[in-house]
Amino acid sequence: MSFTIAFTVSAQREKYLRQALDSWGKVRGIQDAHLLFCMEPRPVHSPFPVGEFKAFLQRSFRSTEVIVNDVRKGCFANTRDTMRRAFADGASFTILAEEDLVVADDLLEYFTWAQRYRDDEKAIAVCSHVMATSGLPGKAVRVPWFSPLVWGTWPDRWEQFILPGWGGIPGNPEAWDHHLRTLIHEGGLCSLFPAWSRSEHIGRASTLTPGALSEYFFEASTSQCFRPHYEPQDWQELPPDSFKLVV
Repeated sequence: MSFTIAFTVSAQREKYLRQALDSWGKVRGIQDAHLLFCMEPRPVHSPFPVGEFKAFLQRSFRSTEVIVNDVRKGCFANTRDTMRRAFADGASFTILAEEDLVVADDLLEYFTWAQRYRDDEKAIAVCSHVMATSGLPGKAVRVPWFSPLVWGTWPDRWEQFILPGWGGIPGNPEAWDHHLRTLIHEGGLCSLFPAWSRSEHIGRASTLTPGALSEYFFEASTSQCFRPHYEPQDWQELPPDSFKLVV
């Protein structure tokens, strides 16, 4: 199965984007995927080298598209519109990626295995980030939770559940992920998680929170069970109480 991988790019943190794309370039099966980049604009006096970026992508990946937003949308709107664009273009499964997230080389194998939940209406999303675990690398569980650190979903879940409920939380209107997590939990729904993390957050410098608060959020989102390389796994879902999972 081919996937659309939709990247949100702030165009402010190129050092993370280089690391992220280096990890994606090592993912098994990446050349069968379509990569969509929705980039925030930069000031005229400090332009992002869009032409060079497009040329790099064309050299590195088989199918890519770069869209530069007319105005800066911010995390809340750019994430929503990037997913919406991917599904409008006909994606049958979209994976949301970000410029400051690196991934394991078997990530697409995990997402491919997860397509067995396509007809399970209670399964809203497939997530890849785990904080800590006592399970084994090839195991997965469904839990009433959500993580935004590289996740995917199907067009019907997007149109019927995620998009209509898109919103923030009191005190943080940008926090679409916290809001979606609440909707999933309160609705008795679930997301699929691997026992070992297939993504990792490297964005120590945040575009939303400055200084010490940014450092706090970075430390709080760092996985203790991420590995950049995994051998191919014989994936199996287990009951959520069969091992300890911190998400």
